[in-house]
Amino acid sequence: MQGRTAETERYAAGELGVDHFLEHVNRKGEHASDMIESMWGGLGKRLYVITDNRGAAENLADDEIIELRCDVDMDGPRSLPFGAFPRGVLAMQQQVLDTHELTAEATVTCDRSALRRAKRTDPLTVNIPDGDACIEELLAAK
Repeated sequence: MQGRTAETERYAAGELGVDHFLEHVNRKGEHASDMIESMWGGLGKRLYVITDNRGAAENLADDEIIELRCDVDMDGPRSLPFGAFPRGVLAMQQQVLDTHELTAEATVTCDRSALRRAKRTDPLTVNIPDGDACIEELLAAK
């Protein structure tokens, strides 16, 4: 094991604790404690938060869920203006969003064909047989 994998194993084994994590790993200020501190303390921090677009990215629907830089206060996260996604990045983002929507649909409806469509649109799925095998393994584990 190398790098992060070895470190993750040390966390899982209890060899490294929260203090180590906060000091050495999570330096980006993107964790819940920073959000709570900013909200309750009125600090006006800007953090990256997974939230609805609300017009921040001009060429995505307002209700799309994406990770954006936000003002965080007691009114919750508010996306900062982002502008338009460049064409190639927009295409990749749309593919990920389509995968999420199909996955949610498959979950709510228990529709296996929707689940297969979701897996096939996932950019991490390299081929159909592997995607189908992943689905079968996950369903068998339930």
